[in-house]
Amino acid sequence: MLREIFSNNFRSLVDFQLSINKGINVLVGPNNAGKSNIVKLFEFVSYLAHFSLHESIGKAGGAGEIFYKKNYNKISENIEITGIGDTGKFDSWIFGTTPKKNHYYYKFSFTISLVENQVFFSKQKLQMWIRERKLSIDVDLDVPDLDVHWHYDVLTDKTHAELSYSKKYEKSQFSRMHSIKKEDVLKFISNKDFVDNSLIKNLGHFVLLTSIVQDDINTGRAYNIDPQRVRQREDIAESSGILYDGSRLSSTLYAIKQANAVGPQRYPIFYFRRHVSNNSVKMIDVVNHMKLADDCVKSIDVELDTIDNRIITYINYVYGQEEKKVPIAYLSDGSIKWLALITAVLTNDGGFYVEEPENFLHPKLQEEIVRILRAKLDSLDEENFAIVTTHSETFLNALYPQEIIVTKMEFGKTIARRPEYVNDIDEMIRESGFGLGYYYVTGALEI
Repeated sequence: MLREIFSNNFRSLVDFQLSINKGINVLVGPNNAGKSNIVKLFEFVSYLAHFSLHESIGKAGGAGEIFYKKNYNKISENIEITGIGDTGKFDSWIFGTTPKKNHYYYKFSFTISLVENQVFFSKQKLQMWIRERKLSIDVDLDVPDLDVHWHYDVLTDKTHAELSYSKKYEKSQFSRMHSIKKEDVLKFISNKDFVDNSLIKNLGHFVLLTSIVQDDINTGRAYNIDPQRVRQREDIAESSGILYDGSRLSSTLYAIKQANAVGPQRYPIFYFRRHVSNNSVKMIDVVNHMKLADDCVKSIDVELDTIDNRIITYINYVYGQEEKKVPIAYLSDGSIKWLALITAVLTNDGGFYVEEPENFLHPKLQEEIVRILRAKLDSLDEENFAIVTTHSETFLNALYPQEIIVTKMEFGKTIARRPEYVNDIDEMIRESGFGLGYYYVTGALEI
């Protein structure tokens, strides 16, 4: 799990640092405080782990959107980003023995430069530590088991790379150093491909350990469900996995249906069954959560229209003795957002981000989504987190004081802090009966 992130000159995040707690981390603050910029920082880091620098910048809206604007006609020349985290992976399986589980700590950093309208990586660093047990993230981990430094000099148009690793890393199943010469790896790292590609993305061929970092920060875009987008009919060739705007809901529900079915499955010739993030999800789980919005919901059907090659999702309602089968295109904005949001949460087995989940939702459902997020994150095998932005007092009332991060803008720069004295705030809430949202709205949590 990513534990800390640092940024300098990414949008309004100047000399910015944020510690991430496992579980829910909720960003609150006035409009234009930079909450979305914090979310976009996480998204951008995820892009860099899977796409080239130029592709990542394009997905983030372009260079003009990511570099900090010093004033109306001047932007910063460098963006610096550093991330620190840790994760546990089974390192080896030996027949007849208990698998060994190491714990891996990592630190990565990027410097992205803008010179004469050219954007490139000018510096990169990746460090990893292998330990037999989990330690506090604050522990000084001393000499890394893997240490990679890369630098590009734009004036000479040359790159320089340094690589060192320990015997422990060399023996790890994530290492190929026993079969590959160090000189060959250095030659590969010194390639100019890293001017436009991160070490995390391109080093995996030689250094399998980087896949741990890549998986750990693989989050993609924040969910910001658009009911109109969800209503659009989906082609049967769509892969499953709900996108940031709620699209692919029907293909994801169909994959859940197929994964839960008993006996041989039949697929249209053009339909490819794709992976659902968490194949332990049952359709009944989705139905039960839909009943929180409307207790008349009986079931969910997902059908294939082989004439138009479309996937159609229906909600079956029971009103007394009468049953109705309603396509999701006819649901209210609140109901369709709720269905997309809970399906996205249930099928996501990693960290994720949600922007303003309260939009279109009844206050009761705003409280329920907090409970559902907590339950989902608690159920994961590895520690993970969710970043949520909100303006809703009702949503905040369902939170614990330690789950909130207060943001504000000062002189064009975003500041984010967790409230001090969370135990005192918790006690005030218990004694007064007022929720956390009340104390935020009244200014008691200002930073």
